[in-house]
Amino acid sequence: MALIDITAVDRTVYNGRIRDFIPDSLIDVHTHVFPEAPPISGQVRTVTWPSRVASCNPIEDLDETARLLFPGKTYTPVIFGFPSDDLDLAAANRYVATAARQRKYPALMLAHPDMTAQGLEQQLKQNGFLGIKVYLTFAPRYIPAPEIRIFDFLTHEHLEVCDRLGLMVMLHIPRSKRIKDPVNLAQLLEIEKRYRNLQLVVAHVGRAYVNDDIGDALSILGKTKRMLFDISANTNDWVFEQLIRSVGSSRILYGSDLPIVRRTMPGRAGISDGGSMVLTRCISCSTRRLISSTFGCVMVILPWEW
Repeated sequence: MALIDITAVDRTVYNGRIRDFIPDSLIDVHTHVFPEAPPISGQVRTVTWPSRVASCNPIEDLDETARLLFPGKTYTPVIFGFPSDDLDLAAANRYVATAARQRKYPALMLAHPDMTAQGLEQQLKQNGFLGIKVYLTFAPRYIPAPEIRIFDFLTHEHLEVCDRLGLMVMLHIPRSKRIKDPVNLAQLLEIEKRYRNLQLVVAHVGRAYVNDDIGDALSILGKTKRMLFDISANTNDWVFEQLIRSVGSSRILYGSDLPIVRRTMPGRAGISDGGSMVLTRCISCSTRRLISSTFGCVMVILPWEW
């Protein structure tokens, strides 16, 4: 069974409107790879539907998905594991590190707040990770999901390591108000102010999937200078427009969130409707410097070549 059903309409739209519009080489800054289904514990603090989209996504499946979606293009994913409450983090990170080394892909390490700064730095260097991916489900279990703050799962000790080494931090923000939450905004601004050498990437445009999620967040974050945003799993063209107006196109990164994005294909990452044209247009808007076969200007935020 094909991972994605590409129709004749998809091929017509891609060949006629998209293939020559997007760069020949692009980077997908947000992809998950995992060889088997992540465990789901009795205490679930995040949505569970992603586990029904793809029970696993080994590196071979990611490569095949890219071949189907972007024929004729050079596609380089930034890979990391899929976070869950009872995940064997060491095994997940080993799988990602091995896949990245074999394919020469850039990779991020899933980081748990209980890791010591020394242990985190050692694993980053030993495995050639270019940064960390953090997630709210790793916050201490006594904290109710609505009360989780960024610093509950992204510690200052880890931020200091990433700042000293000049690494990327891929952040999925918590809380029901998402990017407009005042606690989130305060802590995002604190990271921007205190840690000037790391590169913060706010995933999914801060989970602003609908217009009401924005509030005054982008007018506040638009005053930042270094914070980046990826558009993974987000197809709201109005949100993209506001983001471009606030921070400019050079601080927007293309990301898919594969395999999770398969949930609404072709509307989300497929090529047969207007929403996908917004997505592929944002690939181009992100500037050729940011998504090129050499990692473009993103390379300046990553310390090791891959």
